[in-house]
Amino acid sequence: MGIGLGAGIGRLQGMYGYFMDNIVELTLVLYDGSIVSVSETSNTDLWWAVRGAGHNFGVAVEAVIKTHPQLNAGKHFVADMEFPVSRTAELFQLMNEISTPDLPPELAFFITAHYRGKSGKPIINIDFVWHGPREAALSYLQPFLDLSPIFKKEEYVTWDSLPWVTYLELNNILCSQPGGQRNFYAANAATYDISAMVSLFEDWEKTSKEYAGRATLLLMFQTFGQGKVQAVEADSSVFPWRDGAKHFLWLKAAQNLIIESSGYGRLQQYVNYGHGFADPAESLYGYDGRMPRLLELKDKYDPEGWFDTYQPVRRSPGGGLREASILPKRLAASRKLETKEGVTNSEHDEL
Repeated sequence: MGIGLGAGIGRLQGMYGYFMDNIVELTLVLYDGSIVSVSETSNTDLWWAVRGAGHNFGVAVEAVIKTHPQLNAGKHFVADMEFPVSRTAELFQLMNEISTPDLPPELAFFITAHYRGKSGKPIINIDFVWHGPREAALSYLQPFLDLSPIFKKEEYVTWDSLPWVTYLELNNILCSQPGGQRNFYAANAATYDISAMVSLFEDWEKTSKEYAGRATLLLMFQTFGQGKVQAVEADSSVFPWRDGAKHFLWLKAAQNLIIESSGYGRLQQYVNYGHGFADPAESLYGYDGRMPRLLELKDKYDPEGWFDTYQPVRRSPGGGLREASILPKRLAASRKLETKEGVTNSEHDEL
């Protein structure tokens, strides 16, 4: 449920909306152990807050979720295509053309940079995913084929295996290496600024060659359909970027370059891609007046700050965590009791 509490973007959002748009009801355990049902008709203030900032309010232990029939017998057509970095301008110009004004709802892209592709050289990989048969996707696929990829693999895959077998099995690198450090920054963009992309990828290629594979320097961009996402009322939840997240960019550097060229004029981030305390809470939860309401609900439903560990709403203007008023006293009392001899379980329970 974690991704859904932060909205839940994905390849099928153009057809079905965000993950959170398909949640019908949630059962939450709050900081004090109470259990509440949250839906459009029950605890409606929490319903607004948990869809986009849910990790700030409690533990979701049960959910009712709307499901959809699988198309094309559950098979997705995927084309992975590798291009040299010298094709950067042409590739992103093509991405802008295809995604303006919007992608078809069946289509999604992951664009990744790899130090060593199938050719053995630094490459840009275009992961083209179509929720249906190849013949229906051909008019969108052909322009990429016309750019003469140096490697191409086409296949049909099921939804559950999709992240693990496509775009050079990148999920196996990101998600299956315990102890690996994954320090990234992110930003949303309204369009791909061509000069910024060329500069970014040229610098990435140069640095990647210098490190010679000794470090993973990740660039990953995601472009998904917006149709069903923008069909939902923008103020129906705390998530602020229904009209401000056309492209999602993961980076390990150059965040400022992307912000300046994003078309939004400020940092806008998908909450699940946020960088800890480094960025303002408004970049995750909105610059449009949502924050006062969100903070009021936070103080009501989590006054002691038990759920301040991940992308917290409470942040100091200069970064770092804004102190919850009750929690420090509670922890101090707990430490004091633990130093006394003969502390009883009942004393701890009362804390």
